[in-house]
Amino acid sequence: MLIYNIFCYCMAPGILALVPLAGPPVAIVWIICLLIYAATERLYVRTIGAVVCSLIVSLSALAVTAAVVYAAWKVSGWTIGYAWQPLAPRSPRTW
Repeated sequence: MLIYNIFCYCMAPGILALVPLAGPPVAIVWIICLLIYAATERLYVRTIGAVVCSLIVSLSALAVTAAVVYAAWKVSGWTIGYAWQPLAPRSPRTW
């Protein structure tokens, strides 16, 4: 229950992700700082262990997210192609 509460409190800064441009990076840094603080204060992990574990979890989550976005981008290119791009102008027919 303690770990569940810690992760729920650490996800609260995710609301900042709704702010354009500056929101997501600030939310990510704030969440990482809260994970480190929670690990040291509530779970009694040493500071260096809390930093290392929090960074491993955060970087792996970002890597998985990047891989999923890249895969979705590739699949969308294969399925709908470049339908969003305007068509090239047709040249007039010469008979």
